[in-house]
Amino acid sequence: TMTLLEAPVRGISQIFVVDSSLTGAAIVGGTALYSPGLAGHMLLGSTVGSLTGYFLCGAPIDDITIGLWGYNSALTSMGIGTFFVHSPKTMALSIGGAAVTAGAFGAMKVVFGMWDAPCLTLPFCAVMSGCYLLGRGGVQGLQLAVSPHSPEKNE
Repeated sequence: TMTLLEAPVRGISQIFVVDSSLTGAAIVGGTALYSPGLAGHMLLGSTVGSLTGYFLCGAPIDDITIGLWGYNSALTSMGIGTFFVHSPKTMALSIGGAAVTAGAFGAMKVVFGMWDAPCLTLPFCAVMSGCYLLGRGGVQGLQLAVSPHSPEKNE
């Protein structure tokens, strides 16, 4: 349905605790003016997070359509686009990191739900920290940027 197709941009709006596909699209547009590559990572991450929730985690469709499964994954993909030199392996890490972040969100949502508390951006923080450590660990093809900026400018 159209609502499910809007999930990735709603996920981007949820970074700012807003449930609006229009706001999400404006955020993507504004980011693209600064860095098209970073906007691409953002949209890719939110899409992967939403799809992971739908196909792999059996998440409630309402949670997916309001963007809850996209925002942490969007942040992880943006973090990878910001801190790593652009390469095919960086793109693979962006996709994989977004999927793992969605899985972590699903697990943390259950655990934090036992106390009626949201897990907020903890899935992003945990997974992005691990991704950053992969860059420091000398994984061939993954290179941390000397001066992190954007996919277009990272060296």
